[in-house]
Amino acid sequence: MMRVVHRSHYFYYLNVLHIQTTKNLSALEKQKGLYAYITTLSLSLISQSICFAGIGTIST
Repeated sequence: MMRVVHRSHYFYYLNVLHIQTTKNLSALEKQKGLYAYITTLSLSLISQSICFAGIGTIST
């Protein structure tokens, strides 16, 4: 009986460890996604401002 309890504790700790590592991984993935989103957004804003500046100089 004690062996079974010991095994269940062992598996419980493995599960907790697994959950913690997947949480950290998902947080890292979210952070990467956020950085990618910010980079894409800033690049699109820069390209839009360049286009508008070009249109402004052509029309005047």
